[in-house]
Order: sequence, then C-alpha cells, then structure tokens
Amino acid sequence: MKPLGKFLIVIFFVTGICLYYISQQSALLSLSYEIDNSQTVIERLLDENNNLAYNASTLKSPSNLERELLSEDVVLCIPDREQIVYLAKALSLSDESLEASKRSIFSLFDINRKAEAEPIEE
Repeated sequence: MKPLGKFLIVIFFVTGICLYYISQQSALLSLSYEIDNSQTVIERLLDENNNLAYNASTLKSPSNLERELLSEDVVLCIPDREQIVYLAKALSLSDESLEASKRSIFSLFDINRKAEAEPIEE
C-alpha cells in the first residue's frame, strides 16, 4: 500500500474519533443544561410548596377565622339539646383482646421452640 493511502486511512480514523468526541461533548453539555433546568424547576416548586403551606396555616389560624367570621357578620351560638346528635361508638377490638385471640388460634400449632444455645466457657 502506498504511503499516501496509509496516511488517508489514519486521517479518516483520527477525524472519526474527533467527530465522535465532539458529539459526546455536545451531548454532555445538553444533558448538563437539562439537569440545571430540572434543578431550577425543583427549587421553584419547593418554594411554591413552602408558600402554599404557609398560606394554608395562615388561613387555618384562629385569628384569621375570627376576622373572617366578623367580616361576614356570622353569629355563633350554643346549640339546643334538640340540635345535638350523638353517634354510637364503633365496636373495635382492643390490642389485648386481639393478641389473646391470636394466641388462642396459634396455640393449636404451638411447638414450644426455645433457644438451646449455651455460652462457651473459656
């Protein structure tokens, strides 16, 4: 092969490597811009979340509720006996009765496993 042919092959090979390197660097740069934009969006959303949490706590505060009720001339009074509705308490198993029922069910399959390891005396 002529020296000119070898030279052209080397030039094409080096040019290909350079083009690949440049494309990788441009992809890296675009990804870094995307990451920066994502972080900016996250920071903006966190700030907005903090502002909304503050606004919610401010709106629920007793002083704000009092101010709103006074501005709308709402009159609150103690209800009569006829207006009070009592709800029955739902039946629920306490933790102790639940544990007792579990013990009674699992006592059918009880194998009494105990640790039988003894300490080594030196």
